[in-house]
Amino acid sequence: MEDISLQAKIDVLTEQQVLIQDSAVAFVEGDEELKRVRANRFVQPGFDRASWIEMAEAGWLGFVVPEEYGGVGLTFSDLALVLIQLGKGLVPAPFVATAVLAARTLAGSDNAPLRAERLPQLVVGDWLPALAWQEARASLDVKARQVVYANGKLNGRKVFVPDAGGADAFIVSAAVPGGTALYLVDKDAPGLTLEFEQRVDGGFYGHLNFVDTPVGAQVAGPERSEALLATVLDEGRVAASAELLGVMTRALEISVDYLKQRVQFDKPIGSFQALQHKTVDLFILSEVSRSVLLQTTALFDGEADATQRAVAASQVKARCSDAALRIGKDMQYRPLPQESHVSGFLARQRERPPRALRRSDLGRWRAMTNTMDYNALDDGDFRHLVHDWMVANYPEELRFPPERMHWPQCGDWYLKLAKQGWLAPGWPREYGGMGLDANKLLIFMDVCESHGVGRTPDQGMTMVGPLLIQHGSAEQKAHYLPKILAGEHIWCQAIPSRGPGRTSPACARRRCATAITMWSTATSSGPRWRWTPT
Repeated sequence: MEDISLQAKIDVLTEQQVLIQDSAVAFVEGDEELKRVRANRFVQPGFDRASWIEMAEAGWLGFVVPEEYGGVGLTFSDLALVLIQLGKGLVPAPFVATAVLAARTLAGSDNAPLRAERLPQLVVGDWLPALAWQEARASLDVKARQVVYANGKLNGRKVFVPDAGGADAFIVSAAVPGGTALYLVDKDAPGLTLEFEQRVDGGFYGHLNFVDTPVGAQVAGPERSEALLATVLDEGRVAASAELLGVMTRALEISVDYLKQRVQFDKPIGSFQALQHKTVDLFILSEVSRSVLLQTTALFDGEADATQRAVAASQVKARCSDAALRIGKDMQYRPLPQESHVSGFLARQRERPPRALRRSDLGRWRAMTNTMDYNALDDGDFRHLVHDWMVANYPEELRFPPERMHWPQCGDWYLKLAKQGWLAPGWPREYGGMGLDANKLLIFMDVCESHGVGRTPDQGMTMVGPLLIQHGSAEQKAHYLPKILAGEHIWCQAIPSRGPGRTSPACARRRCATAITMWSTATSSGPRWRWTPT
């Protein structure tokens, strides 16, 4: 498939960079049917060692490792060439987790004997460490607090460790007198247990629990660890941005190829101006992202200070994340054909070809609600199940609504969803939701969007329910959650700027049983919430 990027047209690569890029292209094209991706999706550890050794033999694992430790000592500009191609091929490998985050942490260690012993093992693919630093959701604080080191042992919990199932050891940050230190912990160390959380891409995050777990060597002391972590995480953000650029570029290439081949009214649909304009807009987004990435890698290869690197890493992460999301969403919706959208690309490339559903099975599944473990179904079966149910039950006149619907328009549909038990696909099953994992939830949303299912207007599902599940008392959960799921309580958000005692028009239109009133104060406590009957 043609490389449509401007890099292929006007950028001048060095001879060494051409060789690096060609080797990465050959690696990805060697699995053109993405059998490797399908074989490792949703299967621990999420990658195969043979492919990892192949990367090591190509020298990629040592790109950002100094030559004195067996590495190649190349630049981030060189590294990005490989990462872009890995993103294009959706290659399942802990490359960023091990060859960037862990490798750079070890390279910055103040333990010289540890560097000399471990980095050569990492470079040749014999040893896979992972960095465990995060302690809470939605927190990027590098200062360790929950995991504590004392008397040679660790106690506490780390979350969201990428590709933890295939790691041979963990570099763990821990609170010590004077700040934060980094320690090496073997995967089989006593008192260490792992829990896994599935990612949308088919891989896994690991959550590490330490109970009097003995540590190995100290990687870095408290005078260095926090600065080292901040530096390494910035480098990881640049690496992840390069992978994202590869994903969005590949999606565009597939779409452009499709626009050239698909014929309607005796013309390729790529000749239609509406599609040309949309495609150009998305192409510009991807190329701006590429330019920001090139600028950032050049800065990282130079003499920039820590603040400049942090700002640049944040910029490229924001740019590539936003562009990838925009390209994915705009290609999923019209005017681009559904067959060319990003989620369809990911689904077709990474899922096993779905087997045809037996209608007898489908009828049995339709009769079930949230008592069923939907996550146990084959992805293809689940997609067919949701699609067929939507076709049979969603009102044709409500498909692809031009604006957000209100209760008089979709009340019957809302109650039908509630009866089926599909009103809250992301809620845990113990609270009456479908309990879908990230991948099944993505499939559910994709089918709904493809079929033109309008959003149901209820803050009970999106705001009140999740808030109660996380913070509510047992009595509150027992009283409110069943009524939300049954469609008995419909919630809305009322902003009391309309005057005392007045009800928001949205609440009136929806005939809400209860309103959520939000107001702000000038105190440091910030926004507050109050529930009031209407």
